[in-house]
Amino acid sequence: MTHGTGSTAPDTDSRPTADPADLVLPWVHAELGRVLGAGRPLRAEETVVDIRRECAWGDIWTVAARGRLFWFKRPAAALAREVGLRHLLEARDPAHVLPLVAADPERGWMLTEDQGAVLAARAREDGPDHYAGLARALAAVQRALTPQDVETLAAAGMPRFAPRDAVARLDAQLAPFAALEPDHPARCAEAERTRALEATAAVVRHWEELEAAARPGLLPGLGVDHNDLHGGNAFVDAAGAVRITDWGDAVLAHPFASLRALLGPVRTVFGDPAVDDVRAAYVDAWAGPAPDPRDRALLEDALETAMRLAVPQRLSCWTALADPPAWAEYAEYIVPLWREAGTPIRETTTA
Repeated sequence: MTHGTGSTAPDTDSRPTADPADLVLPWVHAELGRVLGAGRPLRAEETVVDIRRECAWGDIWTVAARGRLFWFKRPAAALAREVGLRHLLEARDPAHVLPLVAADPERGWMLTEDQGAVLAARAREDGPDHYAGLARALAAVQRALTPQDVETLAAAGMPRFAPRDAVARLDAQLAPFAALEPDHPARCAEAERTRALEATAAVVRHWEELEAAARPGLLPGLGVDHNDLHGGNAFVDAAGAVRITDWGDAVLAHPFASLRALLGPVRTVFGDPAVDDVRAAYVDAWAGPAPDPRDRALLEDALETAMRLAVPQRLSCWTALADPPAWAEYAEYIVPLWREAGTPIRETTTA
């Protein structure tokens, strides 16, 4: 599809049932006219739209207009709640959340301005310290939320994954994979399902021991788990601040679970010492200055345990779309989630 003076081909054969240009371009042109101070919707010849992705998760375009570049996101209907979440997060911690320049909350449409290279690319140039900055930025966003914010998000339909409910939530998330045909590459065999539930139950018991041992107020309650945190979903601005984006997979869970998706890529590129630095930066942000060594040790244990209990919400990234063909395509990333349930995070092979 070509609009304006240039385009790129989509990276998938998946297509929406209607031409997205007919649905979206009038909205994009109107919003960019407002953002750019044109006093009217932009005309088609004033923009160049490139389709970057069209798939089950949603569509991503870039839109060049008047010397500036914007990213348009139209998520799948199941992920449209991202707009409301982002507005709340921006209000609570504008320094660390990539702002939306325009949004349609009902349809989930979003526009952001291009930020240049993602954090992952910056880290490959500058070294892994940017990932420690990402961990600190995430903690700042999570700590800015109030218990009432969590209840507001729950009332808006954001799924809950409490640590104590991990066994039941995992069982529910495994059900669609267990129901697949025997030859489907992402089918969960009954023996695998049973082992995963038993392993998760053991981790839940440890979590309950941690809660009992922690002094009041040390462990945070339910918060926002980004659920897809990695260096491609963050930027470093001109002042060196890290800004986080792409909250579409986020759920209500223990906030510490968010680091699970991040640590694997860090380990792959930079090795275990960088992973240790990221974990330490995140725990430091929650522990505060000069923490009691026992408190800090318990927070470190809670981080590891929360990440091990994150399998249900990681699976929910896939089950939310109910797309068996996509599950087959990405089975190598899905199946290890239940096969490695309960495994120490350092030993897991997938986030």
